Amino acid sequence: MADRDWSAEFLRRREIYDAFRVALSDRIGASIDREAIALSQIESRTKTVKSFIEKVTSKGKYADPLKEMTDLVGLRVIVYYPDDVRAVGTLIEREFDIDWANSSRRGENDPPDRFGYRSDHYIVRTAADERFAELSAEIQVRTVMQHAWAAVDHRIRYKAEDLPRDLSRRLFRLNALLEIADEQFAGLQHASLDRSAEYADAVEHGDLGVTIDILSLRALVNREDIGPRWVRRAVTIGYDQADPGEGGGEALERLLRVVRGLGLARVADVAALLPGDPDVGDTVLRDVLASLSLRPGQARFWAFPGDVLALLILGLVGTPELIRESNFRPEIQRVLLRRLAPE
Repeated sequence: MADRDWSAEFLRRREIYDAFRVALSDRIGASIDREAIALSQIESRTKTVKSFIEKVTSKGKYADPLKEMTDLVGLRVIVYYPDDVRAVGTLIEREFDIDWANSSRRGENDPPDRFGYRSDHYIVRTAADERFAELSAEIQVRTVMQHAWAAVDHRIRYKAEDLPRDLSRRLFRLNALLEIADEQFAGLQHASLDRSAEYADAVEHGDLGVTIDILSLRALVNREDIGPRWVRRAVTIGYDQADPGEGGGEALERLLRVVRGLGLARVADVAALLPGDPDVGDTVLRDVLASLSLRPGQARFWAFPGDVLALLILGLVGTPELIRESNFRPEIQRVLLRRLAPE
């Protein structure tokens, strides 16, 4: 069949390839979410007709390119840490049928003098939907550092053996630095998890003398009689239940700015500002909720632990400066300011 016939055939079937792309992206995204793997982004594309013909023409080796090309559908999964690359790889192996003859994983059989950008590449099929039973796709998995290098490399398109020796050496040094950066980020991740576990254990056993930082504050907020307790009260009053994994980090950072703005040094100081009398806290939360002017369909107030505690502290001991710098909605700021100077 002539190239133009392959072009027409691919154009005729491209819609099913694109549906395959969407289905794969949704499936792997849902699986990553279930496994709670930190995801930067998922990119996907279906090869264009122009790119398809260019590859058929340049390679000149396909008897049936629609069956033999493995990258007509491509996904790129970008995660933060090397451990997450391996975790996503395990997930892909579990969810899909892997064509190992055409797949490759980072680090396996790498020359010892080559560093830097290398994705894991999986050629996959799925029997989950009979529409796609004969189709394959390429899934690349890489860290954000590998992705940054790939983006630059795509622009430069240098091959080390084609460069002058001094430039080739600079390229290899840069590649090595990126690999070291990945390793250092992984080390920081593990150290952060270890420190968080130490803080959580200390706070759970009543040791509130630890210095305030984002990790120790999270440990305090997660303590059952602190964050969860006040979130439950807020939801009972009428606040919207929130998934802490969706936006909870921004709320925690807001709380950190508030407590640091008050000059607090230890998590014990934060705990001491929370009202011992639940009715006092409920009054603050009700006042804020009553102040909200909502558009149709708009959430009332997502009850992230960090934001609920920030409201309590600002409503009881806040300053005008901190209230204005909190970035809460203007109507929330107004009601908190009124509480400082009641009529």
